Amino acid sequence: MRIWITVLLMMTLMILLLVALRTGSPVKTERYFHYANLFKSKQFLGIDIDSEQISLGDLAYHAIFCNDHHQYICFSSKAINFAIPRVPKYLSDYWELNGIQYKLLKTELVWLMGQQYSVYRIESEQRGIWLNFLYSYEIGLIGFQATMGKSVGNFLTTEKTGFGSSAK
Repeated sequence: MRIWITVLLMMTLMILLLVALRTGSPVKTERYFHYANLFKSKQFLGIDIDSEQISLGDLAYHAIFCNDHHQYICFSSKAINFAIPRVPKYLSDYWELNGIQYKLLKTELVWLMGQQYSVYRIESEQRGIWLNFLYSYEIGLIGFQATMGKSVGNFLTTEKTGFGSSAK
């Protein structure tokens, strides 16, 4: 009887794993960051440093990430790119990395979940898509807005911290 229960339990776990892999559900790690579209729950962006991938829904793209010794906190892929100087004192009105330009639009103090953070709003045009990123050195990439023509997507992190956070 115990053998059958063990076999049944193992089969159930295998099926759950296969369903998770088939549906593109990410395996959560400290180096995976999930961003959900606020108004279209099936749209999401996943940043997976360990797998070197950026995923948009069911599509996965190879990504290159700046290492800890690079002057930028960044990732680059065919889907989306992001970069910000690693050291805040080197933050300027404009910067460029890998042919992608970034413009600092605004810096402001923002209250999020009962804490106050210095947040940077950064704009970048990438392959006809206008991106507005919200980034904090303390908690990382908070979210972004993607605009292409009249279509707008608003993505917000679902984690305690986002990509590029200094919090451990």
